[in-house]
Amino acid sequence: MTTSRKRTWEEKWAHDSALLPYPREPNEVMQERLDLYLRRLAQATLAKDYDPGVLQADAMIVYWISLKYPLPKEKRVELCKLYYELAVTPGMPFAVVSVSVDRLSTLMRSKNDITIDDLRLPWKPIYTYLKKNTFLNRRQFELNSMPLQFGNLAETCKRFFHPIETDEMLNAFVPGIIGAHLDTILEAQYYMSAFLPQTHPSSWLPMIFKLWEAFNSNVWDARTFQILSQLAELHVDPTVSDPKRIREIPDDAREEGEERVVWEKEPTPKGAWKGLYKDVGIFDDEQWNFMMIKCMATMSIPLADTGSLATGTSTDTQASFEIGRLPPPVWEIHSLARIIVYSMSRDGPVSASSGFSTPQISTPGPSHKTNGLLRDVFKPQQPAKIKTYLAGSKALDSFARLIVSTESFFHPSNSGSWTGNLSALVRHVVNQFSKRWAEEQDPECKTPPHRRLTTDMRRELVVTVKTVVLLAMFSKDPTIFDHVMSTIKCVCSMEPEIMIEPILERAGDALETLTETDRTTAVISALSACGPALVTRAIFPAGAKHLLTILELCVPGIDLNDPTKTQLTTSFLLEVLQHIKIGDLTVPEVPLENGAEGSDDEMKAVRSPTMPTVSLEAIAGGGDPISPIIEVAEEDEEDKLLRESTSRFSTWLSSFFGRVFLMMDNLPEDPEGASEDPLLETVFAVCNQICIHLSDPLFDFVLNLVFDYVTQNVRPNAAGSINSLIACVANGNPPKTMALFMPHCERVIRNELENGASSIRSTQWGNLRSSDATFHWNLGLLRGLMDGNGRSLLPYKDQLLLLLRLLRDKSFSKHGYTWTGELLSDLLLALSHTYPQNTWFVNRDTWESVDFKLNHHRSWGKNYAPQEVTVEWHVPNEEEVDLCLQIMRELVEPTLSSLKQLFDEGVVRDAVWRNDVCRYLCFVRNGFTGIQTLWKEIVSEEEAIAISAEGDVLDEIPEFITHGSPIESGFPLDDPKDPRYRFVGALKEDFGTFLHAASLFLREHGDENAVDPVQMIVLAIATYFLEYGEAAEDYKTVQEKYMNEKRIARLVPVQKLWPRMVWVRRARLLHAGRLRWNSLERRQSKLEHKLVMDILEWGLWSFPSIRASAQNTLSMICVGFDGIRNRCFPTLYEALQPGVDVDRMKGALYTLNMPNFARYACSEPQKTPEFVQALFGCQHQEKPSIQNCVAALADNAVNTIVEPNNLIYLLDTLKADRAAKRLLAVVTPEADCDALIKKCLDNRVRRMQKIESCIHATIDVLLRVATSQSTHWKYSIMAVRFLRTLTRRDAPANALWTEWLFKAVVNPNPRVRYYAQRSIQKTLRFIKFRTFCPTPYDLVISRSRNPYKRIVHPKKTNEYTTEYLNAFKVPIKEEDAPHIELQDKASSGWIAWKDDDTRYVLPKVSSHISEWEEASRPAVNAVSAAVLDENFWKQYAAYLSEETQSESTSPDAIFCIKSIFQLLGDGPLKVMKPVLDELLASDDMNKQRAAAEFLAGVVTGSKHWSLESQKSLWDWLETQLPITFKSIKTDTLGIWCSFITTVATNRDPRRLQPLIDYIIANGLEVDFNNQSSFEVVKKESFVRAIDADLGWRFSAWAGEFFERYWEEVGSQHEEVRTYISEAFTLYVKLKWRPRLSAPTAEAFVRECRDPSPQRDVMGLQSGYKLDDLLSLIEKLPGWREERLHGAMAPYSTYDKVAGTIVRFLFGMLHDINAAMAFQYILPLVPELFRMLIMEDSVDLAARAAMLLIRMNGVPMPRHTLSTVLDILFDVIRTSTSWKIRLYAIPGLQVLYFRQLPSLSDETVEDILAVLEDSLMDEVVEVRQAGSDTLSGILRCSSRQSVISFKDRFILRAEVTPIPQRSDPGFASAVRTVHSAILGISALLGAYPYTVPSWCPDLMIFLEKHAYDPIPISTTITETARTFRKTHIDTWREDKDKFNEDQLSALSTLITGSSYYA
Repeated sequence: MTTSRKRTWEEKWAHDSALLPYPREPNEVMQERLDLYLRRLAQATLAKDYDPGVLQADAMIVYWISLKYPLPKEKRVELCKLYYELAVTPGMPFAVVSVSVDRLSTLMRSKNDITIDDLRLPWKPIYTYLKKNTFLNRRQFELNSMPLQFGNLAETCKRFFHPIETDEMLNAFVPGIIGAHLDTILEAQYYMSAFLPQTHPSSWLPMIFKLWEAFNSNVWDARTFQILSQLAELHVDPTVSDPKRIREIPDDAREEGEERVVWEKEPTPKGAWKGLYKDVGIFDDEQWNFMMIKCMATMSIPLADTGSLATGTSTDTQASFEIGRLPPPVWEIHSLARIIVYSMSRDGPVSASSGFSTPQISTPGPSHKTNGLLRDVFKPQQPAKIKTYLAGSKALDSFARLIVSTESFFHPSNSGSWTGNLSALVRHVVNQFSKRWAEEQDPECKTPPHRRLTTDMRRELVVTVKTVVLLAMFSKDPTIFDHVMSTIKCVCSMEPEIMIEPILERAGDALETLTETDRTTAVISALSACGPALVTRAIFPAGAKHLLTILELCVPGIDLNDPTKTQLTTSFLLEVLQHIKIGDLTVPEVPLENGAEGSDDEMKAVRSPTMPTVSLEAIAGGGDPISPIIEVAEEDEEDKLLRESTSRFSTWLSSFFGRVFLMMDNLPEDPEGASEDPLLETVFAVCNQICIHLSDPLFDFVLNLVFDYVTQNVRPNAAGSINSLIACVANGNPPKTMALFMPHCERVIRNELENGASSIRSTQWGNLRSSDATFHWNLGLLRGLMDGNGRSLLPYKDQLLLLLRLLRDKSFSKHGYTWTGELLSDLLLALSHTYPQNTWFVNRDTWESVDFKLNHHRSWGKNYAPQEVTVEWHVPNEEEVDLCLQIMRELVEPTLSSLKQLFDEGVVRDAVWRNDVCRYLCFVRNGFTGIQTLWKEIVSEEEAIAISAEGDVLDEIPEFITHGSPIESGFPLDDPKDPRYRFVGALKEDFGTFLHAASLFLREHGDENAVDPVQMIVLAIATYFLEYGEAAEDYKTVQEKYMNEKRIARLVPVQKLWPRMVWVRRARLLHAGRLRWNSLERRQSKLEHKLVMDILEWGLWSFPSIRASAQNTLSMICVGFDGIRNRCFPTLYEALQPGVDVDRMKGALYTLNMPNFARYACSEPQKTPEFVQALFGCQHQEKPSIQNCVAALADNAVNTIVEPNNLIYLLDTLKADRAAKRLLAVVTPEADCDALIKKCLDNRVRRMQKIESCIHATIDVLLRVATSQSTHWKYSIMAVRFLRTLTRRDAPANALWTEWLFKAVVNPNPRVRYYAQRSIQKTLRFIKFRTFCPTPYDLVISRSRNPYKRIVHPKKTNEYTTEYLNAFKVPIKEEDAPHIELQDKASSGWIAWKDDDTRYVLPKVSSHISEWEEASRPAVNAVSAAVLDENFWKQYAAYLSEETQSESTSPDAIFCIKSIFQLLGDGPLKVMKPVLDELLASDDMNKQRAAAEFLAGVVTGSKHWSLESQKSLWDWLETQLPITFKSIKTDTLGIWCSFITTVATNRDPRRLQPLIDYIIANGLEVDFNNQSSFEVVKKESFVRAIDADLGWRFSAWAGEFFERYWEEVGSQHEEVRTYISEAFTLYVKLKWRPRLSAPTAEAFVRECRDPSPQRDVMGLQSGYKLDDLLSLIEKLPGWREERLHGAMAPYSTYDKVAGTIVRFLFGMLHDINAAMAFQYILPLVPELFRMLIMEDSVDLAARAAMLLIRMNGVPMPRHTLSTVLDILFDVIRTSTSWKIRLYAIPGLQVLYFRQLPSLSDETVEDILAVLEDSLMDEVVEVRQAGSDTLSGILRCSSRQSVISFKDRFILRAEVTPIPQRSDPGFASAVRTVHSAILGISALLGAYPYTVPSWCPDLMIFLEKHAYDPIPISTTITETARTFRKTHIDTWREDKDKFNEDQLSALSTLITGSSYYA
C-alpha cells in the first residue's frame, strides 16, 4: 500500500494543483506572500510587538500553510528557531507561547522535512522553566497550563537536542531522584523522557532498567514503556546510533563559552557499526523478560491474587497533583505494542508452524527427574533440544505466549476491564505490525534485510490473534468492540485467507437467524471491518464472490425500529459499495464488435437479466440481441463465481430499495417537515453510493423502481425526506433523472396549486394538511432533482422559471414557501457552485472503457496514487451564470420590490401582511443563499486598511495588520467592470438596504404580527453576512469529512494509495481552503455597520426566541467581520444601565457572555474598564434571573482576565532578536525594514502606556466597588476575585487595596474571607519578590536574591553524604551559628549530588529583614496598621473558630498569617499573643484549630526573623507546647498533627530544634504498654508527622526509633502495633540507599551498565535490619506452640508479633521500594502458609493471605524467583496439612503466570512435575486444584508435551483396574484413575476454544470411565459439560472434527443420549 518512494514537495504541489479545476497561483507568487508574513513576524519580534503583532503574523502563516504550498527548508529552519525562542523567552505572554508551541509542532512534525542536521536547539531553557514552575510554592494558587505547554515543547523539540548533551542532561536529572519522595522520582523520569536524545541510548538504557526494577509505580511503568517504545522503533535503523554521528552533527546550540559535560564511555566496537541489536531487538533477554512481566501486569488479569496489581496504584497516591500538570505518558498499551512489534526479527531458531488457530508454544514437558507412578513409562533420556521460537522471533513468541495464556479472558462470559486491555494490546500490536510492514516495503527503508519482518511472522501473528478476536467480537462493551473491529480490519488486509472465512461463517449464522441482536450487530460490524479487504481483489481474490450473499442477508438490517442495527448495516454497505461497480457481468453492458462470436461455454455465461423492465435489446442499443457476448478469457474459478454472483444484483436492489421504501412509509410525523434524523442520513448515503456506482442497465432499473414508488404513493410523513432519496438518484445520472421526473413534477405541482394546495396562509410549523400532501410530496421530488449536475438543469430552465414564479405566488403555507425557497437556493447552488461532479471509485476514462464495463470486477477496491487520479469538477459556464442572473433579475429582484411595498406607510399589518412578508423574504433570502460563490466580493487595500483601523486589533500600525490578497477560487463573476458583476453587487446592496429599513420599521411598529417577520429578518441578515465563500465552520466540516473518509479507507497506518473518493475529498478540501482564504477580508460599508446594529438590537428584543437567534447570528458575524464587537459594546453597556427594560438587560448580558464578547473584553485591557464598570453596575436590578446572568458572566470574565505583566519589555531578548534577524535574512528583503521596526516599536510603547492607564482605571473601578459600603456581598466577592487576578509583580502593591483586604479578611462572609486571604498571600509574596529580585529578569522567573541564601558545592563522596544526614540531628551551638548552612528543601544526594545546591545561613542576631522596597512601603504600612490592632486578631480568631468541625488546619489561614509575620517580623506577635493564649487555653475543638493555624503561621513566618526574636518565640513555645500537647484529645489530634506537618514541610529540622527535640524525646520515651493506647498513639503520631515530611533526612533518627519499636513489636495495643508496622515500612524506605562507589550521576550511570547479578546498584539486596527480622522469624515456631486457642488466640505473642510483621511487609509491598520486600518476606513464607489455616485468628489468616497474594503483583528480583519456587515446591510436597497444600497450588499458578517470561525451561519442568504429583494427592480438593493449575500451564506448552501427557494419563488409567469396593486397594486405584482423568480434563481445558486433533479420541476414552465410582464419574461429567460450554460458539465448524462414534460418546457424557449425533 505504499508508493515506490516519497514524493518531493514539488510533486506534492503539482499533484494538489492537478486536483483543482483552475490554476493555482505560481509557487513564486505565494512564496512572496509568505515572505511578507515572515517579515512581519520577525519585525514584530524585533519591535517586541508580541501581542498583537506576532499573533497577527502567525495567524496569516497558519492560513498560508493550509493552502498546501511548499515551505522551503531554509525558511522552515529559521522559522522554527524564532518560534522556539519566542516560546522560551521568560515573561512572554501566554498566547504567544501557546501559538509558538503549536506552530513548532506543525513545522517539526515531518521527520523528512527537517532533521537534526538542519536544526539544533538548546534544552536548558525548557528544563529551567519546568524545574522552577512544575511544583507550586505553597502560596501559589494561579494554576495555568504553561507547564503542559513547555512539556509538549520539550517532547516536540527532543529530536533536535544534540546527543553530545546527554551526559549533561543526566548530570542534571539523576541527582534529583530521592527514593523516599515519589514526586522527585516521577519528575526526574519525566525529564529523561522529554529531553534525553534517543539516538545514542546505550550509555543510559541500563540505568532505566535498574531504576525500573527498583521503583513500584504505575506512572513510572507507563512512562518507561513510552521511552522504550520510542527507542525500539527508532533503532530498527542501525545508522541512527552510529557513534560517529555525534561528531558529524554541528554543536552550535550552546551558549558562548559553555563547556560540555562528557563522561568516559565504553570503547566503540571496531569495524562497521551494526546498531544496538541485542537478544531481542535492542534489549537483552533479562530486560525483555522484565518488560514482558510488566506487560502481563499491565493487562490487569484477575487470577487468584485479586488486588495484587494495585500495589503500584497505591504508591502513586503519594504523588502530588502537580505531576498531573505535565504531559501524561502515552497509554502503556500502545507503548507495549510498539515495543513488541519493533523488537521482532529473525533472532532465534524457527519452530514449526503450529497450524492451530492459537499457536503452540515451545514449553517443555516434565523431564525424567519427575518422581511418581509414571517413572516406568518414561522414555530414555533425550538430548537437550534447542529452544525454538514462533517464526524465529523471540518478541513474537513472547506475544503469542501472552495471548495463549490469557485466551479465556477474551470470552464475553469472562469479560471485564482486563478484556479491554487485552483487546487494546492486540489491536495496537496488529496496527503497529501493519505500520512497520508498510515501512519496510519502502525502498528507502534503512532496516537491515535480516532484521525485517517476514511473511511467516505476519502469518503467525494473525494466527495468534485469530481465536481471541473471534471470541471478543461478541463483547457488549463498546470499547472492547471498537478494539476488536479495528483489529479485524487490519488483519483482514494482512492475511485475509485466515481471517475472513471464519467471520463469514459466523455472519451467515447470525444474519440468517436474527434471533440474537448482539450477535447480529457484532457480525455486521465485523463485516464492515473486513469489507474493504473482502471486495478488494488485490487483497483477497476469493472474497468478492461472497458479497451478494452477504448483501442479501443484510437487507433486514435496514430497520427503523432498531437504529443501532441500521447504523451498523449502512456502515457496512458504505464500506463495500464505495469500492465496487454494481453491474450484472453475466449480461453485456455494451455491444461487442460486429462479428464477434463466442464459444458455447461463453454463451452459457450470458444469462438473461433478472430485471423485469430491462432487456438485452435495450442494453445492446437496438442491435442483434445475440451478438453481444461476454468474452471470459482464461478466467480462474474465483472470477467465474464472482461473475456469476453479480446476476443477483438486481434482486438485491429490489429488496434493498423495498426496505428503504418501507422505512419511509413508517417514518413518524415531523411537524417541520424536514427530518434531520442521522439514521435517515446514513440510509440515504448508502442509496447515494448505490446510485453512483450502478451500471447503466441497473440504473434504469433503480430509476424506474424509485419513480414507480414516488408516483404511486404519497407519504405526508416522508415529505420532508423524499428529496434526499431523489437526490441520490439524480447524482447517479442527472440527465436521465431529470428527463423522467421533471415532467411529472411540473404537471402535478401545477395541478395541485391550481386546485388550492398551500393556499391556507401560515407562518408557523404545524401538522401538514392532508390536502397539501401531494403538493409537498412532489415539491420534495423537485427539490431532490436540484442536487444533480447544474448542466442537466439547463434544458428545463424555462419550465423551472415558470414553476418558481408559480410557487412563489401560490405557496402560502409555511411548508410551501419554505420548501420553495430551498428549491430556489438548491437550483442556484447547482448552477453557480464549483464542486466535484462524480465520486466513482475509478476515473472516468476507466469507467467508460469497454474493458471495464465487461470486467469491472477486476478493478474492485482499486486505489490510486495522487498522480493517477483525475477529479471532474462542475465549473459554472456562461449559460449557467446567465440562468442564475436571469433568476435573480426576473424572480428575486421583483420579489424584493414587492417586499419593499409591504413596508410602505399605510399598509395594514395583519395576518395576510405577516404571511406575505415571511414568504417573500424567505424567497429572497434563499436566492442570495444560492449565489454565495457566484460573485466575488473584492475589498481594495485601502478599504482593508480602513476596516482594520476600526477593527478588533487596537492601536496597531497598518503595516502590521496583515491581509490576505485574493487568490483564485472559482468565482464566475470576479471582474468589477462586468455589468453582471455590478448587477449582483447592486442587488445585494439593495437587499441589505431593505433589511435595515425593515428592521427600523419593525422596531418602531412592532406588535404581535411582527414576531415572525422579525425572525425572518434575522435569518436574512445572517444570510447577507455569512453566505459567502466558505465560512470557518463549513471549512471544518469539509476537513472532518476528508479525515473521516481517510479513516474509513485506511488499511495500514502509513498508507499512500487511497480510493479515489479520498482524493476527491482532498480536492474539495483544497478548494474550501481557498474559499476560506478569500473570506478572510470582508467588505464593511456603512450599510454593514447599520445591519450589525440592527441584529444587535434584535438580540436585545423582548422575545426570547428572537434574542437567541440574533445573538447566535451576531456571534458568527463577529468571527468573519473585524471590529464588530467594538461597535456593539456601547449599546450593550447602555442596556445595563438603571431604568432599562429587564428583557433588554437580560439580552445584553447573554450577548456579553458569549465567548466572542466576554473573552475579548477581558483579554483586551483597553476594553476592560468599560466592561467592569458595566458589569458591576448591575446591582440595581434585583431580579434573580438577571443576577444569575451577572454571576455567570463574572465567572467567565474572571477566568479569562490575566495578570498584567510588562516585564518582558524590560528584558534583553537577544536570542529572539537574533532568530528574527536570521529569519529576515532568508526572505525577500524590504526597503524600509528598519524604519518600519522603529515605527512599530514607538507605537508599541504608546500602546502600552494606554494599556497601563486602562489597567489602573479598571483597578480604580474595582476598588470603588469593593470598598463601597453599599456593595452587595456577591459583588464584593466578584471584585476581590478580579483584583486578586490583577495583582501584579511588575508594579508596587496598591496600599488602598491592601488596606481593604485586611478588612475583608475579617468580613462575616466566609467566601469574602476566603478570597481575601488568598489575595493577601499573593500581594505580600509579590512585595517579597520585588524586594529580593534585583533585575527584571529575576522578577520574571521569580529568582529572589535572599541575603541568607548561599550556593554550595557538595563534596561528591559517600562520607559527605553520611555527614550530611547526621548533621540534621546535631543541635546548633550558639558559637557555630554563623557557620551553619541549613537546607530547607532536599534536592539531591540520594543517588548523586548536584554540582550546586541551595543552602541558607542563619539570620542576624538582632535584625530582621524589614527593608522592603520603597515603592511598596505604603502597602506595608497598611498591613502594619491593620495587624497591630488587637481587635483584628480577635475578629480573625472568632471567624477561624467557627464550627466547621474540620479535623485539620486550613492552609489558607496559615499562609495568610505566615505572609504577615514574614513581612513584619515579630512585631504583631505581642498583639496576637493574648488572643492566641486564649485559644490555646480552650478545650473547644474549633478554637484549638484556630490556635494551631495562628501558631503555624507564626512559626513558618519566623524563618528569617532575627535570632533573638526566634529564640524569644521558641522560649515561649517550649513552655506552651507541652501544655497544649498534653491536653490534646481524640478530636484535636489530627489538628495538631497537621500543624506539625505544616511547620516541618520544606524546613531544615534544625530551624525547629525545640519542637523536634520534644517530639523525638517523647517518641522514644513513651510507654508502649500504657493502659491508654491513645497516649502512645498521640506521641507517636507527632513523630509520624515529622518523619514523613523530613523524608530521608530523618535517617539520623530512624535507627533509634526502629530499635525502640522493635522492642515493642508485640505490644498489647492493636493501634500501637499498627502504628509500629507503618513506622517499620517508612524507616526501611528512609534507610534505603543505592550502593555506589561515589554519589555522582556519572558513577551511577556507569555502574548500572554492570550486568553482574551481584552488583546491587540500587541496594535492593541490602535490607535494613534484616538480621533482626530473621531472628524474630526463628522464634515464631516456638511462640506458635505456646499460643492460646479459641477466643484468646489473638492475644497470643505469636499472633501479635506475626500480625505486626505481616502489616509491615504488606505496607512495603505498597510503597515505592516494594522490590526490597522479598528479602524480608521469603523467610516468612512457610510460616505464612501456617497462618492461613489458623481458624481461631481470622484477622491474622486474612492478613497472611493478603500478603501472599499481593507479593505476586510486584516483579521479583532475578535472584528471588528460584527461592520462592523452591519454598512453594517444598510446601506442596511436604506439608502435612492438606489445606496448606490447597492454598499453595493456586499460589504456584499465580506465580507461574505473573513470572512466565522469566521462567527457564528447567523451572517449567519442575512446576509441571510438582503439579503432576499433586494429581495423586489423597485429598480430592487438592487433586482438583492441581488439575486446574496444570490446565492453565499446559495451555502454554508445546504440542509434543501435550501429547506426551495425554499418552501417559491414558496409560495410567488403562493399567490401573478398579477392584471391588471391599478390596483394600480400591481407594488407591480410584485415586490413581481419578488422577489420570483429572489430567485428561486439564488437557481438554487447556484448549477451551479449539479442537486439537487428539481431542475427539479422548471422548471415547472418557466414555469408558463415565460410570466409574465417584469422584471419577463426576469429574468426567463436569469435563464434558465444560467442553460443550466453551465450544458452543464454534460448534458448527468444530463438529466436523468428530466422527459419529466420538459425537455419540460426547453426547452420552453430557446428557446420556446422542445429543450431538
